[in-house]
Amino acid sequence: ILVCQYSSVGTILPSMDDWYNLTPIFDWIHCCIISVSLQFMIALLPLFIQGMRDSLVFSGVQF
Repeated sequence: ILVCQYSSVGTILPSMDDWYNLTPIFDWIHCCIISVSLQFMIALLPLFIQGMRDSLVFSGVQF
């Protein structure tokens, strides 16, 4: 797949007529990866906190 390139100003170079502008697709994939990662962290945070709390409670009882 031929991906078009940009000039320093931000416009697509004129010789890139038959190339694909995949920059928005790559940006979309990047945002999806970040959002899915944040969702997993938010979903698993209560489980992690509960596990840490339980281990601290049990370690405090054993002295």
